[in-house]
Amino acid sequence: SILSNKQIANNKISLHKYNIYNISQMLGGTSQVKDASNDELVKLTTAALKADAEKSLSKTFNTFEAVKFTSQVVGGVNYQIKIKVDDGYIHVKAYRAPGENGQTELKEAVGGKTLEDEF
Repeated sequence: SILSNKQIANNKISLHKYNIYNISQMLGGTSQVKDASNDELVKLTTAALKADAEKSLSKTFNTFEAVKFTSQVVGGVNYQIKIKVDDGYIHVKAYRAPGENGQTELKEAVGGKTLEDEF
């Protein structure tokens, strides 16, 4: 669909009912690091990744909470998510297919991270 002049002027359009992405993301740019505490889609994506992340890292986590993330719109969404786990933090890279019920795929999980570590 064609963007309205108002949407272009505001540099915002809604690509999903949970998130607002800016126009630079539409062109494949990665977002700035954002707080995950109020993003329901990131929380759902993180929950969907838990079993695969545990398998990839050969660990079981009681705590598994998204803290920070970046996103990139690419016919779906690529995510980098910093997740609080029992003994620190992990970073995951994942893809979520378009749509409210889009499938989530773990691309990479790296343990031994701190809150301060960059993606």
